[in-house]
Amino acid sequence: MSTRLIIFLFLFYPAALYAKIGPVTWESLVDGSEIVALVKIKNIEVVDDGHGTTKVIIVDLLKGSQSSNEINVSWHLSTVSSALYDIHGYHLLFLKKTEDGKYKQSVIGRSFWKLYGRNRENLTISLEAKDPRLSTIIELPSEFYKIESVPVRNGTIGYIDSRIVSYKKLKKYFNQ
Repeated sequence: MSTRLIIFLFLFYPAALYAKIGPVTWESLVDGSEIVALVKIKNIEVVDDGHGTTKVIIVDLLKGSQSSNEINVSWHLSTVSSALYDIHGYHLLFLKKTEDGKYKQSVIGRSFWKLYGRNRENLTISLEAKDPRLSTIIELPSEFYKIESVPVRNGTIGYIDSRIVSYKKLKKYFNQ
């Protein structure tokens, strides 16, 4: 390799690794999803470094239809995309079907939401505080979230205004 190419890679490749992802509208997230579902993780299979499949159990189907209550979700771990790996609690997934019959994220980096709460009726997620990628979802209907000041996640001292999405209100939104 030429010296210029090596210098180019050292100068510009790290910038691309940490590039911010652009915004996505709520409408495009939902419209681009064949399935929107509340799920629990059954098991995880790591295929190789950064790739895997997670088998999930559908607890509540908000959009779409599915004959089985278990589906396989493929994922690829990267700087803009997350793995579906946390076996505790519930996740809200926005998915589209792949040619091999599995499902994948409908919008990279914004399709796996880890929900928090003691029971299904009280599940919430703080979009800006729990995952910075979720803060790029814009034009969220105001009927299923409220804005609260929450502690900053990255270890700094302070608070951030975050949209707290209520699963109960989100379910009502999809049932309209």
